Amino acid sequence: MLILDPTGVWWGLRTSADGKTAGYPVVIFGGDHADVPLEETAGTLIADVIVSQRISAVLDLSSLSKSGTRRFCTDLLERLYHRNREPLHVVIDEADLLAPQRVAHGGERLLGAMSDLVRRGRVRGLGVSMITQSPVNCTLLANSTLGHVAQRDVVVGDSSARRPRRDGRSPTDVGRTTDRVQFGKRQEESTAKPT
Repeated sequence: MLILDPTGVWWGLRTSADGKTAGYPVVIFGGDHADVPLEETAGTLIADVIVSQRISAVLDLSSLSKSGTRRFCTDLLERLYHRNREPLHVVIDEADLLAPQRVAHGGERLLGAMSDLVRRGRVRGLGVSMITQSPVNCTLLANSTLGHVAQRDVVVGDSSARRPRRDGRSPTDVGRTTDRVQFGKRQEESTAKPT
C-alpha cells in the first residue's frame, strides 16, 4: 500500500483507533512524523525503494511546495508505472491537487502520469483509489476505485450543488439529506459510474 498524503494526517495509521496499541506497519516519508525525510527530487528513488523492497508507505507531501509536489509526484508515478509488476494499491488523498479538472500550464506531464497509473496501471499490478471533495478530472475518477462514491457527495455551497441533478431531485433537497452511498444499500447508485 502506498498513500500520497498532501495534508499530513495519514501518519496516524501507525496507531490503533484508541491510540494505545500499534496500528499498521508503514514507513512515513516526509512531514512532522517522518521516519525518512522527503525531498522533491526523490520521487524516482522512492518509487524504486517501494517497488524493490515491497514496503507499505505514507508519503507526507505537506511540507513540499505546490511545484515541488508536482515534480515529486510526476517522477514517482511515472517510475511506479514503468517498474511495478506486483500488486500495489495506491491511495491518492486530495486527488484534485494531482488531477484537476483544468490542468494549469506545466501540469501536463503529471496528468499524463496519473492517466497511465489510473487507466492502465491494473495490468502492472497497480490499483488506485482517489479521495477528494473537490472537482477532479472526471475521466481519471471514473477509472479509479470508488471514484463514483466521491462523486456522490454534495455539500450545500459547492458549485456542483447548484447544477441540476440527473435523478430529478433539487440541489437543496440533496444538501438537507445525506446523499452518501452506504455499502449494502442503494446498490443501483453505488455501481453507477459518473458520465
